[in-house]
Amino acid sequence: MLSKGHGAIAARAVALLATDTATRPLADLLTPSLPMVVFGAWLPDKTYFKSGSGDTQNHVLKMAEYTGPNRKRFVVTHKETLKQLGEARKLSHVLRDAGRLPEGWWDKAYRGDCPRGEHPANCAMGLATTLTDLLLLGDPRIQARVTGGVGHRMALPDGAATSEMQASLYFFMLSHYLADAHMPCHADARPLALYRGKLHARWEEYIDEQVAKFPAPEKVSEHTPEQILERAVAAIPLDFPNVIPSLKSDVWQEVIWICRASFAVNCIIASPDRYPLIKTSKPRKDEHDLPAKAPMPSFGELFEGRRALLEEVTEAILHDAVLSVAQVWKHVWQSVKGIQAITAPRLVA
Repeated sequence: MLSKGHGAIAARAVALLATDTATRPLADLLTPSLPMVVFGAWLPDKTYFKSGSGDTQNHVLKMAEYTGPNRKRFVVTHKETLKQLGEARKLSHVLRDAGRLPEGWWDKAYRGDCPRGEHPANCAMGLATTLTDLLLLGDPRIQARVTGGVGHRMALPDGAATSEMQASLYFFMLSHYLADAHMPCHADARPLALYRGKLHARWEEYIDEQVAKFPAPEKVSEHTPEQILERAVAAIPLDFPNVIPSLKSDVWQEVIWICRASFAVNCIIASPDRYPLIKTSKPRKDEHDLPAKAPMPSFGELFEGRRALLEEVTEAILHDAVLSVAQVWKHVWQSVKGIQAITAPRLVA
């Protein structure tokens, strides 16, 4: 994803939170700071952030066919994949017909490895856990929205309490890793999915084109919170459930399931029959382990005469990225027993 896409997805997730009674107070918490914190959604991609959790390899889980020990652990059936994704996700609909992938694809073992122990699911889980702590250490405005916070039991030292803007920034940073898990090229170890190839970068540009109604990154701060939400809805005018589904497991597992689904989608787009999968019997160190010569089809080649597929998959990416961000945010909110909108005071910035 590029900056505009990340911003649009995260802001659209805030709008979605407002439709669910259980998360409306969280939407109220995030909304006032929107012009100042939307940049958090694309911050991890910035060069100056690479010394932190923004190392590029933290955003990808490149799947390859696994032939090493304990192979059965990495075989996940078609049925189980759809079950874990859930009906609310459009990726489930893309993958529902097992015949869209080569025969036997679902019977093979696939494993994703990250250099130097870096892992997108770890980043998402770490930020989600940090956010829980930040909310528990919230200032009086946050404490008014949650139960069981530290502020209800002791007086926090001046400056130690989390402000709404600080919490909001971390929520938007968390959205980055969740959104990136939905990009199929982030989950495929084949050289064709490399950013320096002819598919990945152009596809992300195409996704940005689909959210053209959202403000450019350098212009977001010039808009009011209400304008940002309106533009986000206009940029991603898709239908979502009024009640955001709860996670089926924890944040870490959720990211893994999304990555596995994204890999399957990329194999529909670039069939392994024509573009063979990378095979590995041990964890790969980095992309230099890849074959020196391998097919590098372009975005135009892979989608030539397949416009409907491009639109179907891109819509699924945007829809599910928004939904997943909202689901994980809801999970964090409920982990600190966020008060439901029926009883929570609606604070004014």
